[in-house]
Amino acid sequence: MKTCNPLTFKELYEKDYVRRPDGGDITLWHYTNAEGLMGVVRNDKAERGKLHFWFTRSDCLNDPSEGTHIMELYYSVCDEMLESGEISKEFYEVIKAAKIEDDQFIEFLRPDDERGENGNLMVYMACHAYICSFSFKEDSLDMWRYYSKGKSGYGLKCDAKLFSGIGAVHAYPVIYDDGEKRKILKELIGDVFCAHHGLEYQKEDKLRFAVGLIQTVLKRFQFEFKHDCYASEQEYRFVIYLPIDDVKTLKLSLSDVAELRFRAQGGILVPYVDMTIENGDAFLQEVLISPFIENAFVMDTTREYLSQCGYDCPVRESQLPVR
Repeated sequence: MKTCNPLTFKELYEKDYVRRPDGGDITLWHYTNAEGLMGVVRNDKAERGKLHFWFTRSDCLNDPSEGTHIMELYYSVCDEMLESGEISKEFYEVIKAAKIEDDQFIEFLRPDDERGENGNLMVYMACHAYICSFSFKEDSLDMWRYYSKGKSGYGLKCDAKLFSGIGAVHAYPVIYDDGEKRKILKELIGDVFCAHHGLEYQKEDKLRFAVGLIQTVLKRFQFEFKHDCYASEQEYRFVIYLPIDDVKTLKLSLSDVAELRFRAQGGILVPYVDMTIENGDAFLQEVLISPFIENAFVMDTTREYLSQCGYDCPVRESQLPVR
C-alpha cells in the first residue's frame, strides 16, 4: 500500500472532485417541438413575460441507465484498485456494498412552529430527483432528429443563469468520458481509504463512515455521469429534489415557482415539475427553427406568436442542409 496524506471525513464531504475551468457567460440550447415551445412561452395574459420549463422525474427519462451507470463504473474501479494493491482486501469487501438508494434524502427547513427534537429546524426527507435538460450545441443535427419526429422542432437559446435565483436547483454539465469518470471515482476511493485509517474509532465504525461517505459522493455524481454513447448531446442539466411526502409543512423556496404535475407519455403517467421563471425576456435570447420544417410561413407565425406573448427575441432558421 502506498503512503498518503489523509483528509478528514469532513474535508472529504466538502471536496469537489470535478475540475471545471472558470467560465464566463454560458449559453444553452433547449430543444423542443411546437407543443413544447407553447408550453415554455405561454399565450396567456397572466403568463406574459414568464417562461416555464418541465423537470421530469429521473426514473421516467428515456435513458434506461439514468442514475445507475455510475455504479457499473464504481464496481469496476473498486476491482481495479484491489488488483493494483491501492486498497486492502478488507476495505474492498466493505465498500463494494456501497449503493445508491432509489430515494434521495435531502435536508429541508421546518416551519418555525414545528421544530424537531433539541430545537432542530432541519429535517431529512426522502425525495425524487427531477431533471430539465439543455445542450451546449447550437443547431445540432442529432438534437433536431430527436425532437423533429413530426417535422416540428425549435431550439431556444437561453442564458444559463435562468434558474440562478432558485437556490434548490443544481446545475452542471454532464460528464461522458469514461476516463474522466474513472479518475474521479479512483480519487474518491483512494481519499476515503486514507481517511478511514486516521479515524480513532472502532474498526466497524470507521468502515461504516467510509461507506457512508462514498455513497454520499456517488449520489452527488449520480446524474452528472452519463453513458458515453450520449456524448453528442453535450448536455447541461438542471436538477431539483422534492420530498415524496407532503411538502406543505416545509419551508420550500420552490413553493411559489414550482408545481408538481403529471402528463401522459408512452401510455403511462409521468410526474414532472412545472418551473416558472419570472422576467423570461432576460433569459430567452433567440429561437432557432428546425431544418426539417418545410412550411414557408413558419418564420412569420413563430415571430407573431412570440410577439403576442411579449417577446421580441430574434427568430431564424437552421443553416443545416438536410435531405
